[in-house]
Amino acid sequence: CDYDRLSLSTNPFMERNLEFLIECMDDLSMEQQK
Repeated sequence: CDYDRLSLSTNPFMERNLEFLIECMDDLSMEQQK
């Protein structure tokens, strides 16, 4: 867990990808709830 946080803080590109992924997951769950 700590290692994940460390690699995220040292890798902004990964962090942006993660945020994008989370947004996509949110959109997906919204679509499924319709």
